[in-house]
Amino acid sequence: MSEAEVQLDKSVQPDLRTTHATDSGQVGETNLRTTISATDELASLEALIFEWASSAGVEISSKIGVIGPIAVRPYSRLYKVEFGDGARPMAAKVCLDNRTPDVKFAIQQFGEMLRFHDKMSSDPTLRVVQPLAVFPPHGTILMQWIDGDPLIELLLRKSLDTRALLGCMRRAGNWLRCFHKAGPLRMCPPLEPDLRRDLAELTASVLRERITNPSIQSALNALTVSVPIVCGRDTARSWLHGDFQASNIMFSQGVVYGLDTAFSKEGIGLSDAAHLLNEIEKIARMPKGFHLLQKLPEMTSAFEEGYFAEVNDDIRYALDWFRTLDNLRFLVRHIGHTKSFAHRWYLTFIFGIALSRSVRTLNSKVPSHGIK
Repeated sequence: MSEAEVQLDKSVQPDLRTTHATDSGQVGETNLRTTISATDELASLEALIFEWASSAGVEISSKIGVIGPIAVRPYSRLYKVEFGDGARPMAAKVCLDNRTPDVKFAIQQFGEMLRFHDKMSSDPTLRVVQPLAVFPPHGTILMQWIDGDPLIELLLRKSLDTRALLGCMRRAGNWLRCFHKAGPLRMCPPLEPDLRRDLAELTASVLRERITNPSIQSALNALTVSVPIVCGRDTARSWLHGDFQASNIMFSQGVVYGLDTAFSKEGIGLSDAAHLLNEIEKIARMPKGFHLLQKLPEMTSAFEEGYFAEVNDDIRYALDWFRTLDNLRFLVRHIGHTKSFAHRWYLTFIFGIALSRSVRTLNSKVPSHGIK
């Protein structure tokens, strides 16, 4: 791996958060390659960061090195940036669209990260990653590097005692509550047309994929008839994380960080909570997470204590509605794209358990089932 000479101040200051520009004033007009293979990215990233540091007036004296990719997702690659003088490392995220730099998304994500970082300042132990710079032509964002433990790794750590596990779930709830409060929070009923549109789109997917599973049909019916009940109660509406899962929650030296907040849009906050709780239940029903299965009720309660100011039956009913919708979306999407009969059967079996429970809960308050 090639290295370029650069010196960065050991304490990165917020005023280094910039959109990269050249002396000519044209954003990102550089001669650096935009080839997006992982091998070429290493050299390209080193050159980008070298130029950025130089333009920020940083003294050049030691070495910079880019390691990775250390994480690869369908639409991004993440690298760790280290400095030879012991300065704090950084992270470089390359946003991709069909293996080429995703300029639009990189700019959007950088802007969202800035907004969230500035807004989430009420509690220093609940934070988002600090963005530092964006390089639009290369679809690259430079940001704070966080050393810590993702929630997903803590969940799978069998040596973690129950008290610590529940503490992690409670803190994850605290983070999501703080995130939603930092946005345009207001209490209002969900809009019935929005929920019915979501159900119409899901029903269309079921028909398109020719899915006839009775559990799915039963859950769709339960969601449909219970829409008026869910829309009859106030719930928190704010900006959403959009991808709130265990790998996007990091615990580091007493601070909880939320990662990958750029999918944000405004909506019902319960959808974020539902997505995380469903993912954890999926993990607990797989061999690697069987040790969590008996603890699921306690874990769910701990998260609810951290997220809700007050938990009651109405809130839990609405949460079950959004959990059922989220589970159905996941199941329909994966059944439709899974060719393996064994995998399809396993997904149907695992989700059938969760869906059967949800159908009983949702139908319990529908007038035709005897409870108003």
